[in-house]
Amino acid sequence: MSQKDLAEKSQVTLQTVNSWVKGSSNLTIETIFRIEEELGGELIGVRVG
Repeated sequence: MSQKDLAEKSQVTLQTVNSWVKGSSNLTIETIFRIEEELGGELIGVRVG
């Protein structure tokens, strides 16, 4: 998946995705959920208990 595809599926700009890749900004929880839905998997595993 290209950065452009990820931006479109995550409903953010290409510049935002580029800043994630460079490490100059972080993803929001809402964006993480959108990406997980598009990819059909978990990006962050959370353990309870």
